[in-house]
Amino acid sequence: MPKRNAAGVLLSDDSMWWWDGSRWHPATAATSGRPPRAPGSPWPWIVLAVVALLLVTGLPIWLVWSRGGGPALRAGYDRGFAGTYLQQRQSALAGLRSDLARLGACERAGGGPCFPQADDLSSAADGETGAIRTESGLFFFPGCLRASASTELDALQRVHDAAQSVRMLTSAESGSVQSELRVMDDGLGAAASAVDSASC
Repeated sequence: MPKRNAAGVLLSDDSMWWWDGSRWHPATAATSGRPPRAPGSPWPWIVLAVVALLLVTGLPIWLVWSRGGGPALRAGYDRGFAGTYLQQRQSALAGLRSDLARLGACERAGGGPCFPQADDLSSAADGETGAIRTESGLFFFPGCLRASASTELDALQRVHDAAQSVRMLTSAESGSVQSELRVMDDGLGAAASAVDSASC
């Protein structure tokens, strides 16, 4: 009949084997006392590491924020994000100006139809409109840029629409083409003004 030794290990009748709850092992492993333990779950250590990380990083941030540093941190973030964003917008508008110059040069030279140049400008304006919508839709987009982004979107939509109109006109309609080129120039001017006047 199986019996327990002084360490509480269940031994076979002949004391040659010990029981771990699921199978028998040679008694030599049990002679030193308790049987070897199976490795434990890593989850307690993972939870402990996450809590320690939160204390080390989250607590100082919370302390700075709660002692009045929050608004200053937010203002610093807004200025940093705005500076980068506005540089990107100025660069994009310079590219659109270049596309408009190519379209205007083609139309003035009478080498039309200038469909490829009109298509390039229309596509570029459309791409920039999509980029602004995507960025301004992000939850961390600074509020100080929202008015600028909205004005720029409207202006770029006018550029896109005017480029599409030029696409439909023929070289014989030079007056109408020139009118649409002025609309595009005005639209890019309004977009640049919106970027320059951002309040961040």
